[in-house]
Amino acid sequence: MIELQTERLRLVALDGEHLRLLLENPEDLCRRLGVASNRVEASEELRLAREEMYAGTMRCPEGYYWYTEWQVIYKEENSIVGSFCFKGAPNESGEVEVGYGTATPYRSKGFMTEAMRVVATWVFKNGGVTALIAETPKDNVPSHRVLQKIGMEIVRESPTSFWWRLRRRS
Repeated sequence: MIELQTERLRLVALDGEHLRLLLENPEDLCRRLGVASNRVEASEELRLAREEMYAGTMRCPEGYYWYTEWQVIYKEENSIVGSFCFKGAPNESGEVEVGYGTATPYRSKGFMTEAMRVVATWVFKNGGVTALIAETPKDNVPSHRVLQKIGMEIVRESPTSFWWRLRRRS
């Protein structure tokens, strides 16, 4: 498993086996990771997304980190405070899309901003990534702030969403 660290956080990329555990028995995954159980039920939409992620990790085990869920673990409490994923490997232009979420009790504490900063640094050092991109609903102001704080800019919009980009600096 790949693990990134910040002062307060551990970011753990679940390999195929760990992602399977997340799907089948989240309590076992927490034990395996050595973290406190979060006992949060996944929505049907999230369960389906995780199944797609699992299929991606099986298709590309050497690059599983582009297809899996990464757990954001708050070191002080040894608990999962959120997660993120890349929406596949970088495209032909070197862009990789990221999506993320923070558990309700941990929102507005800077955890996801801290996580996304280290993620941006990591992707630009690895895998030939030229840009990190994200899509947010127009009404998700806290998510906009996360992306603004890491230097992303709006590059496109639709009636319901903004698309953001952070380019690798030379």
